Amino acid sequence: MLFAVCQKLIHFQISNAEHVITWLRAIMQHRINYLRQNSDRSCEEYIDVMTAQSLVKFEAVCLLYLWSCDADLVMCCLSLFVLNCVHSSLISPSLHSSLSSHLSTASESDIVTAGRVALQKSVYKYLRTMPQTNAASNEAWHESYRIWELFTMHLIAESKDHVDFVEHVTRVAASSANSDLLQSTVDVWSNMSGFLCSFAHLIYANEQNQVTTFLNKLLSVLRMEQPQGTLRDSMCKTVKELISFEMDYSLDHFILHTISCQLAQHSSNGQFIEHVIYILSNMLSRRAVVVLKTESTIQILSALLSHSEQMNVRMENLNHLTDTTSTKSGGSSSMGVAGGTSVANQKSLTLIKKLSGLITLILGVSSSQRIPASTQSRLVDHFANLLASFPAYNNSNFKSDALLALLGSIGKLLSTLSISPCGASFNRIFNLLVDTFHHTYAAASPGLASQSAQNVSSSHTHLVSSSTPSSSEPVPSSSIHQISLLTETSTSSTEMVARIDDAALTTLAALVNGNPELGIGRLVEAGWSGDIRLHGYMLEALCRVLSSKTIGGNGSLGSSSELNAQQSELLKLITLITDDGTLPMVNALANALPNEYMDQLSRVLVTTFSERHLLSELLWTVLWKEAEGSMSPSTLFRGSSLAAKIIGYCFRVFGHAYLMRTLAPLFQFMLQTPEKSYEIEQDRLTSGAAAENGIQATTSVAEMAFTLILQSEAEFPGQLRTVCHSLYHVINARFPNAGLSALGKILFLRFFNPIIGWIGSDIFS
Repeated sequence: MLFAVCQKLIHFQISNAEHVITWLRAIMQHRINYLRQNSDRSCEEYIDVMTAQSLVKFEAVCLLYLWSCDADLVMCCLSLFVLNCVHSSLISPSLHSSLSSHLSTASESDIVTAGRVALQKSVYKYLRTMPQTNAASNEAWHESYRIWELFTMHLIAESKDHVDFVEHVTRVAASSANSDLLQSTVDVWSNMSGFLCSFAHLIYANEQNQVTTFLNKLLSVLRMEQPQGTLRDSMCKTVKELISFEMDYSLDHFILHTISCQLAQHSSNGQFIEHVIYILSNMLSRRAVVVLKTESTIQILSALLSHSEQMNVRMENLNHLTDTTSTKSGGSSSMGVAGGTSVANQKSLTLIKKLSGLITLILGVSSSQRIPASTQSRLVDHFANLLASFPAYNNSNFKSDALLALLGSIGKLLSTLSISPCGASFNRIFNLLVDTFHHTYAAASPGLASQSAQNVSSSHTHLVSSSTPSSSEPVPSSSIHQISLLTETSTSSTEMVARIDDAALTTLAALVNGNPELGIGRLVEAGWSGDIRLHGYMLEALCRVLSSKTIGGNGSLGSSSELNAQQSELLKLITLITDDGTLPMVNALANALPNEYMDQLSRVLVTTFSERHLLSELLWTVLWKEAEGSMSPSTLFRGSSLAAKIIGYCFRVFGHAYLMRTLAPLFQFMLQTPEKSYEIEQDRLTSGAAAENGIQATTSVAEMAFTLILQSEAEFPGQLRTVCHSLYHVINARFPNAGLSALGKILFLRFFNPIIGWIGSDIFS
């Protein structure tokens, strides 16, 4: 009896299945009670083939009706697995089912019953974790797949061959609360699809062709055009969610391979491409262990590029049509085309954002070394074309988000390329990235771009500015609300501009890293020949280039040889001299850094240029730049200017040992005669002391110091001779005949006098 009833339930030959299954549960409970009371009568001898087959059919029924839309029926089937375990163990241990044992652990507290989708997700979770398949699960899956095919043909192709059976199954499995037959049909189809996906990995182990056919047909739903718009959207959403989240991870490579094959065949279907982008993005971002195989990577990238290139052609034609219409027409027709173009632009920008995000994920989980050079070059050219098209779009949030995603994808591509962009390709991308600093891509006021540039150039200072109201008059509440809205919009736009600038700088650094010989020269050229706004950007890009070269791919410091090589490259860059004799990086650094960093900059520059025997070039460039803007030789090289810091550092580094040797006799004499006073002001002397004695003592030691200095001419350091030579000629060139006197003042005020003022016993310790 159990076998016959279950067979009819499996084939949906019983209309009141819910009542029959509830009745089966009651019978099973009575049977368990009977077996417990008569345990001596149950033995292996009474177990025949029909009994074993009946239990298999019973388990298949419990599985099959889990995709019902009736929550009470689903919970009833789950409770039957517990009874089946108890019943089988009472009859014979040989009838034990691991499947029922696993699903019996699904207690009511673990199952979410608030809504059809939530209930089914809870069921899918338990089905995905089944340890293995058996005869019952095989029969339930194949029978569900047979019914699913009929439903799919009915919904997609509107087939009338099995419409009666489809409607009958819908009435049996659908919830009684839904009176819309078509919507109920889609709900039942969705539940069946999830049921088949949840343990398809167990079926795939023995029947690969069957699961392949199912997945291909499931993906074909994403290309359908026949059903109503709302139903089509609902079915497509179901397919995307199921493939993204409800299929076991062990099928990842199989799914990705199947999708890549489908993409290769249907790369012209834009709607299908967008659905696949959603699926791939979810799979690759949620499953960190997925590694795309080379063949799948190439097929996916080729299909995505083909579709995106076709989309760009359509957008160019549409923009051209809009320009022509707006020129030849006016009024409502022009506005109509413009409105259509706005919607088309939003769709195009949204596609760029999704496509860029997906390509970033693909490059992150695949080996770019195995991607053919032609595909890599195609990616570079395509991204360059996309970036070049952005100035034509109106400023909007869509544009900002798309640009941010595109820059991230370009940066990822450039950092993983096995080929280095060179020549025209490099220069084009470089120019496009530099141009992003001239455009405000967010929906913001024109002033935000320059404000962002100032933020970048002063990013090392961490200064916070504040403003205070200029009037104490009361402000109307409406004005306060408007000001608040404007402030929030401005803040949001400023943050977006800063994020875009940051992404552009990172991408620029990745581009230069790919071809440092060409890239560093372009960075220097752009920072030196461009306007002042670009100086900060180019310096920041240079810092990121050097930082990324210093840090290895795994986040650890590189080897000592790599660090030495990068240090040598940095020194070469800083000391780069152009054909006209200027030092572009020195000038750029001096313009970009605030005054409080001049001490550090002067130390770096003096050390670097002196090691390369280029100190005179540095001195001439820096000294002449300050002298050129000075109005008097008496005010030269004072304060916190870079020239003053360089002169002072040269005096300290190159002249310290010389001063100690030269003035040592003077210091020893003064320390050995502490009774002598060198005070020359009578008001500061104690009673009885005369100022004439201090004047004579001071004159004596001054003559002694001057004599020691003149006698040490041969020992004067060569680096200081270079400093003095540069100072003399620069001052004389700017103020004729003033070089000698100005140099003498600088030497005594900045070089000799400070060391004399520091006399103390600690000098000789």
